[in-house]
Amino acid sequence: SKSLYSSRGSSFAHIESPTENEALGSEVLRDPEVAGRNQFWIGLKSDNSDRGVYHWSDGRAVSQYVGFWAIGQPEEAEGNCVAVSLSSSPLWSRAPCRQLLPLICQQPACVEGSFYCRNGKCSTQSDICNGRDECGDVSDEENCPG
Repeated sequence: SKSLYSSRGSSFAHIESPTENEALGSEVLRDPEVAGRNQFWIGLKSDNSDRGVYHWSDGRAVSQYVGFWAIGQPEEAEGNCVAVSLSSSPLWSRAPCRQLLPLICQQPACVEGSFYCRNGKCSTQSDICNGRDECGDVSDEENCPG
């Protein structure tokens, strides 16, 4: 899954504030493709080697006391990966990593008026269709007229 999202310039979602947690729930639930689903993977995992410490997908460590855990969570016996349930307020729980759930990913934003390259880089509008690959993935040179 990491190669899938990183090839598109994104990463697993990192949720670090109550505002981000609530926004995640409302943003994801607006997507018609997720209708009927209420549990999703976020980029947090425990390897149980350092009890009470979790790691975001980029390697940053975080204490189990940080987050938006459901009542009775985190429960070590439930699995090593962290999923968010969006059935009401977004709440986290541990689950087996082998469980098939949709991923919530995030992409960096480009400034208004710029071009978002397929690989996640940003480029200026003047770079589009100018015959040079400024993105590094040729996405700024695709679908050009003539």
